[in-house]
Amino acid sequence: MRILSLILSTIAFFSTAFYAVAEFPDLTTAGGVLYFLMLVILLLIFITAIVLSLPSGIIRFGNKFK
Repeated sequence: MRILSLILSTIAFFSTAFYAVAEFPDLTTAGGVLYFLMLVILLLIFITAIVLSLPSGIIRFGNKFK
């Protein structure tokens, strides 16, 4: 189940990042700034989901000399 979550989060992250680059909003308007900030928050949520879905051996926290 974690692998499926990792795959889906990665696909969603890259599709949202592609959409953010392809349809970059006009940052001179308040609506464009809000839209851009919402995309950034969405990307941060996907990054959090990817990190939480990674297998435990990839990222190590704690003592590196064990």
